[in-house]
Amino acid sequence: RNRKEMGKVRSKKKGVPKDTPTGTQSLEDAREDWESENHDEGETGTSVFTQLESANEEDRIYACASISHLVLDEDNVPQLLSKGIVKTLIRNLCDQSIFVRVAASGALRNLALTQQTEEICNTLITNDCMTPIIHVIQQAYLSLTNAESASLPPIERKQFDELLVNLIALLISLCEVNDSATARLASAQSVSGLIPLLDPTKFSPELNHQSGILLVILTDDNAPLSAQISALQRSQLESLASTGTDLLLRLYAAGVLNNIKTEKKSAFFPKMFPLLSEAINIDTSGMLKAISTHFAEMAIEEKTGVVAPYASQLKQLLSAITAQQFSLETLTNFCSQEENEEEVSPEIVQLVVNSGIVDKIVSLCNPVVPELAEAMRQLSLTDLSDPFQVLQLRSVNCLGNVILMSSVNQIGQATPIWNFMCQIADSPFAPPELISAVTNVLWSLLRKFPKMEISVPHFTAFLNLAGNSADSETRIHSLGILGICGTNPNFSGHAADILTVFLNSLQVEDGWVVCEAINSIFEVFAEEQYNHIVKQLDMLPKLSQCLHAMRIQLKGRSIESDLRMQVEESEENLARFLKFSQRNSTITLSNS
Repeated sequence: RNRKEMGKVRSKKKGVPKDTPTGTQSLEDAREDWESENHDEGETGTSVFTQLESANEEDRIYACASISHLVLDEDNVPQLLSKGIVKTLIRNLCDQSIFVRVAASGALRNLALTQQTEEICNTLITNDCMTPIIHVIQQAYLSLTNAESASLPPIERKQFDELLVNLIALLISLCEVNDSATARLASAQSVSGLIPLLDPTKFSPELNHQSGILLVILTDDNAPLSAQISALQRSQLESLASTGTDLLLRLYAAGVLNNIKTEKKSAFFPKMFPLLSEAINIDTSGMLKAISTHFAEMAIEEKTGVVAPYASQLKQLLSAITAQQFSLETLTNFCSQEENEEEVSPEIVQLVVNSGIVDKIVSLCNPVVPELAEAMRQLSLTDLSDPFQVLQLRSVNCLGNVILMSSVNQIGQATPIWNFMCQIADSPFAPPELISAVTNVLWSLLRKFPKMEISVPHFTAFLNLAGNSADSETRIHSLGILGICGTNPNFSGHAADILTVFLNSLQVEDGWVVCEAINSIFEVFAEEQYNHIVKQLDMLPKLSQCLHAMRIQLKGRSIESDLRMQVEESEENLARFLKFSQRNSTITLSNS
């Protein structure tokens, strides 16, 4: 199986809430403003919930800033939600004060980035957040573009820009979680209204980027929304994608064009690939090394919020990482095939392989040298560690698809890639999603090179992952790897260990794992040479029990459609296998 990214600029978690979110005062600044209004010292303990609806503007700003910071601790979120904070913040989006509107939008933006993002976004939709969000975006846009905008004080212009940034970022969270948000934007004809926000001569880079991300999300696999983009706007997107110094903005414009294209992806890919290649080839590791002398200062900043002189270097690095993440995700999609999609054209694979970019993708699978990675981990530099982890995951996923779509000759030397992937998986700090992606690459490699030499420690590791991993995909990939190992004469002495893992996997609740275990059993143990092991471990009786359980499962209605198709296929194949085994073997089902 190849892996297709969702066509959206995100990982599982879309981002890390900032101590000072865009458009929101720092807590200290807000407190100083609040105290400058001559409040009594004892009043500083007044509930933020009361201050949100205070008649005093500074109270409301301080309350919103407080919430932005409180949600950085996930333990505070349930209490905030129970107090009905979402409703009040939505009302504050329409506050007369631009400063309150910005602070409220920053608080909502941070709330939507917590681990409870789905619950919060659904609560926002239930409380009709879309009406004020769309209205405030339209008013803010007019304030920045109408005839009177030239006379706006710089501080107010900046506030309107930051308000738009926060609200567009909030919409990104909403649209990724709740289809109602996307439908509401569609009915309001909002997609075409986002195109002007990509103009780098009128708006800030951050607003350009957030608007680009939202447009990519909205136009992904959505023909009605894509149709809202006019021919003139398509031309503007083409101009943005081909010119300018902001690589990230060019990528987002190209991403929208890719989503709304009418030609086959094999025809569009050569137009977009040079841009993807430019981003992937950025030396982000070198940029990180250059900024590593500031690691200690960065750790202090994450705790205090004090901005240090290296901030511009950090901003450039994070922008470059984001460009690489997006490019790898896009390349992954070009090198994948879903149902009802055209096959991945050989021209796409050939262009990728001939460009030499695969070596760069391999290097990005471990983008941080061990010393810097350890320093970042010890200093808890989330602003750097998280983006690099996402970059690593996207790189591994992309590599897996490229390998799966390439021929043996195009891949060349597989052993160095195999050893490198195993080295990444061996890291004690590798997160579960990375282990899953790495085992997918290893399985893809082994399907191309089934006779590859595998060390006993690595083989043992796959036995452990297939039998004990808490991640279903990792178990599936490892079962597939063991299925190929089982056909290799070098591992004939481990056949009993392999079959034990396969049979144990038939007992798990995850239907995908069971189906892969059945497929792997067919691969290895249909041959007579292992009859003694098959009989010793009661394979046929256990398969018969599994067949019975699958038939019961298929009678139920709770099984999802994709899994149902897979279970039906496995059930049919298993029934045939058992019938064949009974007819042609001395082994019987008498023990069942």
